[in-house]
Amino acid sequence: MICQQLDKYGATYFDKNKENLYSEYDIILRDTPDNNPESATVLLVSSITGFEKIARNLIKCNYNFGDPLIEAITYLIEENEQLSLETTQTSIRNENNNLDHHEVILNNYRKKLNDSDYKELFINTVPIDVEKLHLEATNKDFHSLAQTAHRLKGVFAMLDLEYLRENCEYLEDDIKIIMN
Repeated sequence: MICQQLDKYGATYFDKNKENLYSEYDIILRDTPDNNPESATVLLVSSITGFEKIARNLIKCNYNFGDPLIEAITYLIEENEQLSLETTQTSIRNENNNLDHHEVILNNYRKKLNDSDYKELFINTVPIDVEKLHLEATNKDFHSLAQTAHRLKGVFAMLDLEYLRENCEYLEDDIKIIMN
C-alpha cells in the first residue's frame, strides 16, 4: 500500500524484495534518486512504532501507519529547511562583512525581491512611483505626493522591505505636517 502511495506521488524508493538491497530495511525513501549519504532518507520497517531519528537526515519509520510516515517526512523537511536557513544567514553575513550598512540592506533587499512572488509588482510599480514622487515634490503637489508615498509604503510592506516602508511612512508624516 505504501509503495502505491509513493508511486502516486512520483517518489523514488528501493524495495528490498525487488532490489535485494539493504536487508535490514523493507523500503528506503530518499529525497534524491542518487545514493548521496547527505540526502534525506526514511528507512521504512515494520518492527517499530512511530518513527525514530537515527542521525541527521536519517529516520527509521514504521511503514504500516500513515501518520508516523508523514510526521517523519515532515520532520526531515523542517530539519533541512532550518539547515538551509542557517546556511543562507551565514552566507549573507559573510557577504556583508566588508559592506557598509546601506549596502547590507540593499543586498538583503535584492535577495528578498528575487525570492518574492511580488517581484513583477515591484518592477512594474516602484520605478514609476519613484518618478512620480520626484515630480510631485518638485511641483509641491503634496496631496498627490502623500498618495504616492502611501502606495509605495504598501508595496514595500507586501515585499517585507521594512527600511523602505518606514521611510515612506516618515515621508507621509512629514507631508501631513506640511499640509497642516
